[in-house]
Amino acid sequence: MHSPDLPPSQKGWQNSMGIEGTSAKIDFAFNSSVYEYVFLEKAVEEKVVKVKSSQAELVRNNSWGWAVGPPYEWSIIVDEPPLEEIPKLWPAGTVHYKNVKLETTDGTFRQLNGKDWLLNFDQGLEFTGTVLGGLLFTDYDALEDYIANLQDNITNGITTGTQKVTDVKAVCLYKCVKSRRDGSGCTPNADGSFDCQLKFGDNFPPEECTPTFWK
Repeated sequence: MHSPDLPPSQKGWQNSMGIEGTSAKIDFAFNSSVYEYVFLEKAVEEKVVKVKSSQAELVRNNSWGWAVGPPYEWSIIVDEPPLEEIPKLWPAGTVHYKNVKLETTDGTFRQLNGKDWLLNFDQGLEFTGTVLGGLLFTDYDALEDYIANLQDNITNGITTGTQKVTDVKAVCLYKCVKSRRDGSGCTPNADGSFDCQLKFGDNFPPEECTPTFWK
């Protein structure tokens, strides 16, 4: 919205929405401080985002953002399921998306590691909840490190009692998410569209989702 040479506090965002086939249009513009005052401060206060984390720094630098589009999965777990029921929170069969084509308003593509960032949905993550102590993870590597630490503490007898029960379920849930990520993917078509499949990887459900694994 503004020159990239401006400081983050003076940069901003503009969203435009219209109705196809009509001249109706709505523009909504705001500066980057909205993310700090409305999102970041509350997220830090509720311990969802750490104040000195990379995610907080992205907000301050006006470079925190994400886009959602198919293929995409969103699940809200209202009640705490038994350990062996966690793998059943996703569809058992493969979910198919056919002839998916993404377009940008300016005709350009975002770049990620030198490649067009189209349907790289395995890069997107938003994982939070009481099972993670209220923490929010938007990075797979950070989540993997967190889960590995939980599992080490369980294995070494550091975590016991009700906390162990919760952490075991967190490990199981992560292993299901990882399997879903590893098993899913998109293949390009000649017309520029993609065919995508969302499914679990091999050896599903994970052994971490069975009580015998933790004995």
